[in-house]
Amino acid sequence: MRNKTTALLISLTFTISGQYTETRAVTVPLQDISVEAAKEQDKQGGEQGRDPMKLMQEMMRLGTPGEPHKNLASLVGEWNLAFKLRMGPDQPWTDSRGTASFKSVLGGRYIIETVKGEFMGMPFEGMQIMGYNNFSKKYTAIWLNTSTTWPMTSTGTASDDGKTITYKGTIVDHITPKGRAFRSVVKNESKDKTLIEMYDTIGGKDVKVMMIVSTRKSKEGSGNK
Repeated sequence: MRNKTTALLISLTFTISGQYTETRAVTVPLQDISVEAAKEQDKQGGEQGRDPMKLMQEMMRLGTPGEPHKNLASLVGEWNLAFKLRMGPDQPWTDSRGTASFKSVLGGRYIIETVKGEFMGMPFEGMQIMGYNNFSKKYTAIWLNTSTTWPMTSTGTASDDGKTITYKGTIVDHITPKGRAFRSVVKNESKDKTLIEMYDTIGGKDVKVMMIVSTRKSKEGSGNK
């Protein structure tokens, strides 16, 4: 018995100049592959021995947005931000304000957040790419801003009710070249209000250094619901 499939559409990820990755769809011809041979290869174990059609089906399943992606998509829209920041446990809190815009990209697989505001009296911009990895079953976040040239990456897990996501990662910078732990807790208090708390490692202790209250803008673009 012969497999009548003559071509297989696969997804390949290329790293370009060591700076970013690009995923492309590539059609690969499958010439004269027997079902019997594929089954025999699958018995031998390892990815190279698995049925290519099964691999394709698994990739499609893992690449399909699910409930966690819908959870992130609920953030899509325009928000007002109220910040409280401090540089250490003995330092005073300072207040600041800003705005955030969330949009869904790549078929709902990722959410891009764009932030504008002030930091220490200077204009500030940031961008965050959020998603959910169906394979690792964890939320993912990459934070970029105008204060640094390095990203902050983290992975998160949700509470049982899905309303709180706790992200954890490692900061590697000029203060701690070997890295230090940080975490952020995102609490969805309602569809129009979110509370974010960020903790940094200072003096070996877990210290709250930032609080952000996000409220969704009204449809008219002024005030809040």
